[in-house]
Amino acid sequence: MHTTQQGTSQRFSEAMVHALTVLREMALRDFGMDQNSETVQLIDKALETGSRNALDELQRHVRQRAAEVRKQRGAVAHIHEHGPSIPCC
Repeated sequence: MHTTQQGTSQRFSEAMVHALTVLREMALRDFGMDQNSETVQLIDKALETGSRNALDELQRHVRQRAAEVRKQRGAVAHIHEHGPSIPCC
């Protein structure tokens, strides 16, 4: 039974490394981030250390960035729907 748990743990670790590697590639290629962006650095830290703390830090960062993007998109949608809030004339 212990061997099965080790095998499952190793497969999970390999899957996590693969997922983080794909996320890193997407950040660079699809989202236009560079090697020095905070997101890529946090992904690298998680890949290097494999620690739960590094994964938690990456998760907090990604959630915060997603909230910022949603807020920006909401503001843009509001302007498109209602026009600018400052009169131009």
